[in-house]
Amino acid sequence: MFFTASIRPACIPPLQPAHLLQTSYPATTPPFFETVSTALQISDCESLTLGWRFQNRSKGSAVCSQIYACKTDVEAFLAKLKITPCPHCKKTGFLIKHGSLIGFVPNKLGDPVRAARAVRVFCSNRHLAIGCGRTFSLWTANRIKHLFLCADSLWQFLSNAADSGNKIQAFRLLKCSLGDSTAYRIWRRFLGAQVAIRTALNALCEPPRIESNSPAHLTLAHLAKAFREHTLSPIAAFAATLQTFFI
Repeated sequence: MFFTASIRPACIPPLQPAHLLQTSYPATTPPFFETVSTALQISDCESLTLGWRFQNRSKGSAVCSQIYACKTDVEAFLAKLKITPCPHCKKTGFLIKHGSLIGFVPNKLGDPVRAARAVRVFCSNRHLAIGCGRTFSLWTANRIKHLFLCADSLWQFLSNAADSGNKIQAFRLLKCSLGDSTAYRIWRRFLGAQVAIRTALNALCEPPRIESNSPAHLTLAHLAKAFREHTLSPIAAFAATLQTFFI
């Protein structure tokens, strides 16, 4: 007796209509093919003029952030949402507040507590709205993305660590509840970002002449010179002025 193998067709899910692909809940960043086309249309000069910061993620999504000096400026922007064009599609009248980015921030004792780190804004494409359906976030300059410490504490830690050479001791001066290994991770993150930091600072002023062979000393001295007249700390002033996070 012989048996013949039968080939069954694979189950292919039906394609959804185009109008269903444009709506999403919860709101997400655009698919990969839309991100590539958007990145090719927007140049670096245009994004700097608009004051928006685009980050390319490994999954192909584009995250747009705007950094303000204080919460008062964020509230002033939220009050004008309906007359503000979307940074993605440039349409006006469809921006709405869409919650907050929740994370951990240090309290007065240095312990982590859950709080709103940034405000999320959504360009609505629901209920007959013709927005693009993308989101962006509003940050204050004292917050750094993917970092528990604020900008003031980070400046204190980096300055003390560069001067003393003892990273753990400089980190313990912050009276933070995180482990000692965090000091080394933050320091490596700072060293990895020095090329981008010095490149951005060279557009503002010339580096100072100091007697030191340490790259960290030179970077911090250049940062202090560039924002010595700013009311915020150097790292917060860096973020608010250049519309990019320090590390």
